[in-house]
Amino acid sequence: MYHLSNKNYGFLLSRVWYIVQNGLAILQRVERPYVASNEMVHYGLPPLRTPICPDLRIQYVAGTACPYYPSASQATLNNYLMALDQGYETQLLMGVAASRQNYLDYMSCTDMGGFNNIGHGDQSAIILYDGVLTYQDFAQINFESTTSILFNSCQVMNPPLSDVMNKNGARFYAGGVSTLLIGFSEPVTTCFWNATFHDANMTAALTKCATLDPLDTWGSEDPSGHQRWEP
Repeated sequence: MYHLSNKNYGFLLSRVWYIVQNGLAILQRVERPYVASNEMVHYGLPPLRTPICPDLRIQYVAGTACPYYPSASQATLNNYLMALDQGYETQLLMGVAASRQNYLDYMSCTDMGGFNNIGHGDQSAIILYDGVLTYQDFAQINFESTTSILFNSCQVMNPPLSDVMNKNGARFYAGGVSTLLIGFSEPVTTCFWNATFHDANMTAALTKCATLDPLDTWGSEDPSGHQRWEP
């Protein structure tokens, strides 16, 4: 069971033990926090096929599996519309469209300039509409043709997820080092993409934009090394 916070973009994983008697589920015990193996994380989820780019023209993706948070849906739409205004071939993945397979498929596109996700995550995975994408799922993607990836999620700039993203060639990868608060963190993404769409240096853009979120810690990785911005 994934417990999603309604205050930040983190989550807690529990394992629930129960029996069924006369058609009713009777709780036995709860193991929390639960540290799951990769096999257990994927247990019961639809299998993922080899990623296939749906449209080779796509250059930018704005996605969120959390449209029920007004700040998440608004920032995602803002980022999508900004990219359209700049003339990029852009895809919006919101709600049910923010699925595990869709994310991997679009990330495999060879002309991807930017990919932004707003949603729950931790140092090992991000949660999408139909389950989780773990660092092992991302390991099958070659990010060398992607200019920039930003995950507005808790702790995603920590190993093992950050290691995999950079090992697989992401030229600029950014996200939360600490927890990222709902309602306070999303403006960083809009500021960042607005700056980079107008040719600002990506590291400098995030350095400036992270100041909009004084309560959280952001970080990024590029060829010059890991950068960290304290609140």
